[in-house]
Amino acid sequence: MASIDDLATLEAQLIELARQLSSDPSLRLAAPFVSGSLAAQDDTDILLVGKATAGEWYSHNYSFDPSPEARRSCTVDFLRWVASGGYKSAFWSFAKGISAKTARDGASPLSNLVWSNVAKLGVTVGNPEGRVLAAQTGRCAELLAAEIAYYKPKIVVFVTGSYGGAIIEKATGTQPTAWEHSATGSAWLRAQDGYPPMLLLPHPQGKSREKTETWIATVARLAGGENIQA
Repeated sequence: MASIDDLATLEAQLIELARQLSSDPSLRLAAPFVSGSLAAQDDTDILLVGKATAGEWYSHNYSFDPSPEARRSCTVDFLRWVASGGYKSAFWSFAKGISAKTARDGASPLSNLVWSNVAKLGVTVGNPEGRVLAAQTGRCAELLAAEIAYYKPKIVVFVTGSYGGAIIEKATGTQPTAWEHSATGSAWLRAQDGYPPMLLLPHPQGKSREKTETWIATVARLAGGENIQA
């Protein structure tokens, strides 16, 4: 069982890696990301995992305080902004949808969801590839496994498509052949070996409302303990 101190230790190692990589400005590193939530630990229904942050990711704050605790505070501040309607995107519309579908009656937006990313060291344009992605793969896999153990979600939802597969495989101890696939473009793993069920989805940007609503319903059913065809 992981603790918040375990997460902070692993996050500090990633922050140190970011410091080392930042000596090469051609890599265009963003400030490091750490997971965060508006939920109490015992109220976590969903661990939502994206690809990586976009843009510089609170780099100004990072220059003053690079600690894991300060980085988590930035993540929580961003989630509050999203929950209040201040920031909108296809990803966050989907996040609000799965949160609302699984939350208890009267719960506020995103109050049962933890947000993480497969790649914790982003770049200022696009998603990290090449050297930046390779350098962090092992540490991000270890941290993702610790996040699953600490937050104890009812389901892990990867909105990553084919991105970051090596990190997901290392974190969960699975191979691509272990995932069951559906006609809607999703893939899923049954709960096993202490892990909750996991759902792997493409990014919702540009997808039909019918398809995203199907995915939202699937998340709710898996979080509720059903073993279904995704």
